[in-house]
Amino acid sequence: MKLSTLIVAATTSALLLSGSAMAVRFAGCISGSDHFNSSGMRLYSANQVLQQFLAHRYNFSSYGGAYFANKGNRNRVGRSVVRPRHVRRAIVYGRPCFVANYRGGVTHVRLR
Repeated sequence: MKLSTLIVAATTSALLLSGSAMAVRFAGCISGSDHFNSSGMRLYSANQVLQQFLAHRYNFSSYGGAYFANKGNRNRVGRSVVRPRHVRRAIVYGRPCFVANYRGGVTHVRLR
């Protein structure tokens, strides 16, 4: 386990906001393996790359990030809209570090 991965797991937080809308914050750096799904196919969608990022880091409940330990919750990020638009290309074709907030089917991403 890499130290940077442990930091990502430790900094993930889930916050309950206004009613039942769940907002989840996560951060980290995209790696080369995040651009490929478990079958080895290249991903060309920012939301799918973020979903794969989460899958690589939250496979085990003891690993941290209780919200993303659930595969269904990771899948929600995979179906979300990534905003703003200019970060999509950086996520799909690069290896940026980022902070993301997921809420209500939208993932807002800020590059670091």
